[in-house]
Amino acid sequence: MSSEPRGALRHEALQLTLPDVLLATSARHGDATFLYHGDETVSYQEFVGRMQITVQLLREVGVVPGEHVLLVAGNSPAFLFWWFALNAIGAVAVPVDTALVGAGLRHVMSDSGARLVVGEASVLAEKREDYTLDGSLAVLIDGAPLQGVLKTAPEVTAELPLPGARPATILYTSGTTGPAKGVVVPHHAYVAAGSTMASSVGVRSDDRIMVVLPLFHANPQMYAVASAVVAGASLVLLPRFSASRFWADAERYGATAFTYVGTVLTILSATTAGRPEHSLRFCTGGGAPRDVWDRFEDELGIRVHELYGMTETGGFATVNTLEHRRRGTCGRPRPDMDLAIVNENDEPVAHGDPGQIVLRPRVPHIMFSAYHGRPKETLSSFGNLWFHTGDLGHLDDDGFLHFHGRSTSIIRRGGQNISPGDVERALALYPGIREAAVVGVPDEVMGQEVKAVLVLEQGHRLDVGELRTFLRQQVAGYAVPRYVEVVPALPKTATQKVLLRQLTGTGSDVIDAGGT
Repeated sequence: MSSEPRGALRHEALQLTLPDVLLATSARHGDATFLYHGDETVSYQEFVGRMQITVQLLREVGVVPGEHVLLVAGNSPAFLFWWFALNAIGAVAVPVDTALVGAGLRHVMSDSGARLVVGEASVLAEKREDYTLDGSLAVLIDGAPLQGVLKTAPEVTAELPLPGARPATILYTSGTTGPAKGVVVPHHAYVAAGSTMASSVGVRSDDRIMVVLPLFHANPQMYAVASAVVAGASLVLLPRFSASRFWADAERYGATAFTYVGTVLTILSATTAGRPEHSLRFCTGGGAPRDVWDRFEDELGIRVHELYGMTETGGFATVNTLEHRRRGTCGRPRPDMDLAIVNENDEPVAHGDPGQIVLRPRVPHIMFSAYHGRPKETLSSFGNLWFHTGDLGHLDDDGFLHFHGRSTSIIRRGGQNISPGDVERALALYPGIREAAVVGVPDEVMGQEVKAVLVLEQGHRLDVGELRTFLRQQVAGYAVPRYVEVVPALPKTATQKVLLRQLTGTGSDVIDAGGT
């Protein structure tokens, strides 16, 4: 072992970005396959070559280090070419939810401060007008000529001294109030997440990690892409999660692992008879119900590495590792983070007692840097120098985290975070609606479903089908309410706060419009 001081080793790690790790892995395993996508395979060496061509293209059109660039692409090699190329020249990638429309999309475009959007033709072609509507963005698609005019380069904040400390991405996540917030994630958060994930769950160079969740999410970015690059493993990019195709795709590509949200495992368990042929060794993610976890391990032979985390925490904060695993828990804290459970006064509680989950890093730049353009919200999230997650849980006597739920009003449907405020603002635009409140209701498969409770203008009659059609033009499809209830008035406190807990019923007066 090197006698170099630990601090120097951390300093050396902070010199690295994920593209640096990719180049080092390519130097060792250049001929190995990095990507499987349809019938296409891309080796590490080929990927680096195409990434470098993309870097040159970005430089030629005037992209400068530190500027923010929207990235719109599906689960394809194009997403990764753009992402790595942007990061390689020091630009900040802003991956966009491809389902975003209307006010939600316009908010991300404006809030990010981007002057350019890059992506793949198949995704951007039909949405080009959405991105160039006000003339503020130019579009660069799959290396095609620039569409629109790239305006004067922005003034970029002075670079931080260490590459690992610089922003790599801004990932927009729904908040409990107001529009989505941009979470600024530094380069070292990706390197640290990839390294910790690979060592914790045993990612090997011969692994093939199947990606069924959208690449604009932190989940596949941190758990799959980063760990694969660190370990020299392969990624299998599928367009979306499909229960009917899952096992056939896993067998076709010889997949050995995949990442999940809880609904993925629940749906697979409910739709899978017997034990299909597969070579899957493990899966990792958050939200696995205990009975589903048991079935995956005991009947399907797939090791479950349940974890806890969010975008702000560098993807994950705890994980069930190869050495330390306990079913029904989210595992122990990763070695580079401290975790505590506190009461309403920020005082630590005893093991076994519930409270809010709070975190702090032991190593610099492994968590988010800031909420983009929101210094007050960034500061307030770190009360008493701990990041307050807003989630509830407890630690057992062996230090395993038990997750109790989210204390915020955020709705989590099928792994997607949905801000009730976003949906309520869209409902306010619909003729005949006087007031609206949006809540999450429990669902065995999706975790939660979206319910809208409406107060109508006098004499107005509601057509739920027309309302849902209207909402699909305003919010992402997964955010369109499944349940709709019309009431004469919303229940409120004396200070006019809506009593949300009184709105979560799904009785006979509630219209069930089915899934979105």
